[in-house]
Parts: sequence; structure tokens; C-alpha cells
Amino acid sequence: MNIWIFSTEMPSFRPGGIARYVDRFASLAAHAGHEVTVLAPVKNAEEIGSPAYRVVPFDDRADTVSPSQAGAEPDAHPDWPHNNMTYFAALSHRFALEAEALAEREGPPDIIECQDYGATGYFLLHRRLTGESPLRHTPVVVHLHTPDFIVQRLNQYPRYKLPAYWIGRMERAAIWMADAVLAPSTAMLTEMHRHLEGPLPETAIIPYPLGEVSDAGPVEPKEGHLLFVGRIELRKGVEPLLAACDPLWRDGLSFTVEMAGADVHTPLKGGNLTTYLQKRYKRHVSEGRLRFSGPLSHDEVARRMRAAHAVLVPSLWENFPHVCMEAMAAGACVLAAREGGQAEMLEGSPAAGFLFSHGQPGSLEERLREVLAMSLEERRAMGRTASERIRERGDPEKVLRDRLGHFRKVIGRGTERRTFPFPNRRLREGVTAPAISAAPLLSVVIPYYNLGRYLRECLDSVLAAADVRKEILIVNDGSTEPESLQVLGNIRRRDLPEVRILDIPNGGLANARNRGALEARGELVAFVDADDAVEPSFLRRAAEVFRRYDNVHLVYSWARFFGEGKGIWHAWTFDLPYLLCHNQLIPIAVVRRETFLRHGRNKPHIVYGLEDYEGWLSLAEAGCGGVAIPEPLVRYRIRDDSMFKVIERDKQLYLYDLIAEEHPGLYGTYGKELFGILNANGPAHSFDQPTMFGAPYDQICDKAEIADALQLEVRSLREAEQWLHGERKRLMEAAGEALPPEYRE
Repeated sequence: MNIWIFSTEMPSFRPGGIARYVDRFASLAAHAGHEVTVLAPVKNAEEIGSPAYRVVPFDDRADTVSPSQAGAEPDAHPDWPHNNMTYFAALSHRFALEAEALAEREGPPDIIECQDYGATGYFLLHRRLTGESPLRHTPVVVHLHTPDFIVQRLNQYPRYKLPAYWIGRMERAAIWMADAVLAPSTAMLTEMHRHLEGPLPETAIIPYPLGEVSDAGPVEPKEGHLLFVGRIELRKGVEPLLAACDPLWRDGLSFTVEMAGADVHTPLKGGNLTTYLQKRYKRHVSEGRLRFSGPLSHDEVARRMRAAHAVLVPSLWENFPHVCMEAMAAGACVLAAREGGQAEMLEGSPAAGFLFSHGQPGSLEERLREVLAMSLEERRAMGRTASERIRERGDPEKVLRDRLGHFRKVIGRGTERRTFPFPNRRLREGVTAPAISAAPLLSVVIPYYNLGRYLRECLDSVLAAADVRKEILIVNDGSTEPESLQVLGNIRRRDLPEVRILDIPNGGLANARNRGALEARGELVAFVDADDAVEPSFLRRAAEVFRRYDNVHLVYSWARFFGEGKGIWHAWTFDLPYLLCHNQLIPIAVVRRETFLRHGRNKPHIVYGLEDYEGWLSLAEAGCGGVAIPEPLVRYRIRDDSMFKVIERDKQLYLYDLIAEEHPGLYGTYGKELFGILNANGPAHSFDQPTMFGAPYDQICDKAEIADALQLEVRSLREAEQWLHGERKRLMEAAGEALPPEYRE
């Protein structure tokens, strides 16, 4: 079997639980005769030694992103897509591009496994579902380790703050888009069902394989020495652990706690968590009862586990922690929280360790007393039980056999599906429509009002659309400019068989779109504003998405800016409630005609703009989903006199008020989450793209660009301050008020 694995972590580069798992499973499968390739963001494969499996490295450019080259398109820049997205979104896109390039060179694998954390598989899965990827027919399995949307809350990060919130939405979407899901523990699936809407794709629970147990020879037991191994982060339960130890120390109980692991920045604690804990428990640190050892080698961790009185796994929640597996395999006495997969390892008779519950006050303190009271022989007997149980549970041969069996089942089932896997149940199980015909007629509606200088470019781009049956309706919304009327006359004289011009009295953009859809003859209607354009493949690609899925009612794509601006705007597949905060597409889109006429007509009283956005919300409320093709297949003109550019802030607020009044049930359903998004990020106009908002300066530009940006910001603030100073002086003089000293010449 030819297996590819996406991993953000590799041993000797970013060691952690995912790295440990990937190395073990890849080695097992490779030694069993399977071809295994790991794609990872490392500088080169030599950084991780010479494994039995192949590593295909790529540079994630997290530390090298430079300013865009003058006049260059973002995707022509060497740092694409990191110059256009925040880190994890860009990394997910890079995984897709690297995997597709590898498939072009070598052919596709039998199956791909992606980690959930960081949404590594999101863009590959989305491109498979909406495009012509060379991996379209390759099954993809998402392995549930610990997604960021769970970690963020447990670590007390503001989970609605962008871009972290959106990465969590991408993680959820990737799970739904996968052909199957792997989970090491029942605890993980239980947690997923709490966060996701509906039953997951086909799932198998298969534990991590147990690796070789390091044996550095005999060790001297350390009575009363408790060992914690793992990241020093809130999720790992380090705060309640030390809170339970503190009264025991104050009662005179003699024991030590060693905390071995990398520190984690924790904003709510004022910085690194280790520093915070050292200050809080300064007395215990100074008197030697509490020690922070930092990261240790794997062999050194194993040695200290075997010597410790007990190994502690106090996590607030875990999946299937390697620390617990390795401690049990080493014959150590383990004290762990019930909240997670470690309970599945330890539970049974005879006892393989101690369990406590964070939900039961005093439980941890009580278990600590019991553990510390145990003799060496009692601990060794418990350790032997633990070792036997985990060696059976994590038996590498059995794990590999079960895993490959699951893979074969997924491969045999294929990748075709008739419904698009939206993360929202409302859309995933929403309105289905009759299948689109093999060669559907597509009606392109071009609303037109006094845009003669742009229409020809727009029309020529639509005429150039390849491999699709089409008609083109130019809806002349009462144009008055001589130049614009002359352009229409020129088009009529060209006598283009595909083109019709519909002259109507001026009624506004919403009315023009609606009239065009009513006059259209096609199953599908594409709206293209007269100053915009499409790439030759857009209409064909959109029609293909409709042919694949019965529950897709709207298709659109990323947009390339042109005219008076450059850039790429990322459209996103419908996702509630974010769609209620911000439009996820521009007006160039293809919709089922029947769906538009029934649910999505533009409302004429939405008069200053956003009429298309309100129509898309109406589709979502009716259970009609919209899908983005994650490639720039349309061109959106930037011009200073466009309707959207000149719209006043008060008009925007007025329109949002109207839109909310049109959809009270939809906004009410998602009110809590909407409050979280807007409270964390400000009004919707301030976060145009969920994957760029809040990106650290040092991840998106070099030092020179940082300096330029800061100087511009300071200059802007000074100019604003000077203007306000002058304005206040003018108003006070006009009112005849006495000027304060700072205003006198």
C-alpha cells in the first residue's frame, strides 16, 4: 500500500505527540513492506535522520516572508501563500500544493492521512471536492489528535479571536470533508460529538502503536518523587495539580514534584506559564519541593519515569497521551485524570493506576495521598499490571493490522458522494435539487448601468468561457451616458448569437439581477457585474460542481483584484455563523436558477449595496449551501468610484440593520456565537478576511516592512491628532469660548 501522511511535527524538529505517533506508525508500515511518505514543513529530510520511510520536506517560510514585489500578483511571489494568509491557513494550502505537485510527478498514493490540528488537510480536501486535483480519487482520512478549537479553550485563549477562530472552523470542515476519520480513543469521539453538528464520517477507534520502551539499565527508585512530563500549559492540568499539592506540602507531607517539558506562552497569565507558576509557588521552588526541568530527551524521560514514585497525567482533557502509554510500558505507577483517553488505558481489574476527576472537588488531593502512601512493592505490582495492559492495547502488530484494514475499507468504498459535506447540518442536510443535466445551459446575467468603458472587457471574458453552453443577457438598467449607449449599439451590431440585450427602466442593481434571472433560459444563472471579468474555466468549473452535488445551490471562487488594485481575495464556503458577520463571496457567482427565484432574489429595498449578500443569507436560511472553489477564477475590478468603495459607514450600518430584520430567526439561532465573534474582533467591516486578521507582523513581513508600517501608523496618528486639535480650536472660536493655553498662538 502506498500511504502519504501530512504532519506538522517530526522527531528532532518539532517533537511532540503527533511527531511520536507519525514516526512510529510510518516506521511500522514501512518495515511491513508498505511505501510510506511523510510530507512535513521541514527544511530538508536530513533533519530527522534516516528513517525507514521517505520524508518530502517543504519550507513553510514562516520566518522568511518578504514584502510583495512591486506590481507582482500575490501568487507569483516566492512566499505564496504565506504572503496572503495567516500561518496555519497558508500551511494548509502549501500541503495541498505540495501533495498535488508530488502526485503529478509520481502518480497518486492509495490513501492520504492528515492530522486534524491546524487543518492540514482542509485545502487538499476542498480542492478535491471542487476541482480537478490529481488527488481527486485518492481517499483522505483525518486522524483526530487534538484540534486547535479544543486546545484554545482549555488553554484559556480567546477562542473567538481571529484568525484562531477561523482555523478552528477549518478544522471542523476538514473532518466533515474527509472520506473517513481515525480516533485513538472513545474519549476523542465523545468530545468531537460535543463540538460538531451530527454524526461523523465513517470512524474507526484504533489506539496509537506502542513504541520501543527505552531501557537504560537499573535505576534507583526515588521515594516521594512525582514526575510530570508534557508541555507546561493549562490544558495539561498543571494549575489544579499544584493547587492540590500546595495544602499537602503545607501539612508537612514530604514529596517533590518535577515538571519536565517545554514552556507555553499563556497570555492570560501574563507570559510564559512556567514563570507564572514559579512566582506563585516561589516558596516551594526555593525549598526544592517543586522543580521545572525543561524539555528532556526521550531516553532521559524514560529513565526518570522508571525511577519516579509516580508519573502524573493531570490533564483537563486528553486524547490518548503518549506520556501515559510510555509510563505504563515502563512499569511506572500512574496517577491520571479521568477526562480523556488515559482513563481507557488505566481502567480495569486489577488496577493499572490511579484515576481522579476534575469534576469532583478534593479528588486529586485524595488520590495524591493514596499514591504517596504506597510502598515500593505495591507500586511495582501495579506497574507490572499497567505494562501488560498497555503492551496488549498498543501492540504494534495489532494496531498496524487494524489500521491497514480500515484503510482498505476506505479505499474500497471510493470517494464519490452526491452531497457536499458542509460543516453546518442546516446546509449539509438541507435542500436538494434535481440533478443538473450533462450539458446544462448557463445564463450569464450582466447588470449594466453607464459602465461602457468596462463592458467590452467583461463581455469578451464571458464569450471566451470554454466548454460550456451559455447565453449572455446584458440587462441595460436605463443607461443614460452616450458612451455607454454607444457601446451597447456596437454589441448589437456584432450580432453575437449568444448575446441578448434587455432594456429596462432604471430600477437599480437588485432589480436588474432579478429581471435577468427571470428572463434567463438556463438551469444555471451566473451573475457578473459589467466592470468585472471571469477566467475561461470559471463557468465550466462551477457547472461541474453542480453536476457533482445535489445540495449545492451556489458556486463561486477566489477573486483576483485588477484595475486600481492588486491582490487575491479568499472566498469561503458557506459557514454559519461567520456568514452572518461578513459576506464570504463577491457578487460574481453561479446559482441554480430555480433556487434563486424561489429563495435568493435581491430585495429592491436594500438600496445602497449588500443586496447580493442579503440574497445569499436567504439561501443559507432556506438550507441552500454555497461552495467556494479555492482558486482565483474571477477578476474583481477595484475602482475608486465603485458602489462599494463610496458607500458611507452609516449606510452600511443601516443596511446591516435591514438585513438582520430580514433574518431574525437565523441571527437568533447563532446569537451567542455571533456575540463572541464580534466582541473579540470588532465590527465586521474591520475583518475583511478571517485568515489575515490578527496575523503577527513577524509572520507576514520582514523587519524593513515592519518599520515602514509602524512609521506610517505613527504618522497617521499624528496627523489625526493635529486635525482633531485644529477642529476643536475652530469650534471653540466659533462658539466664542475662551481658548485654553495649549490652543493659544
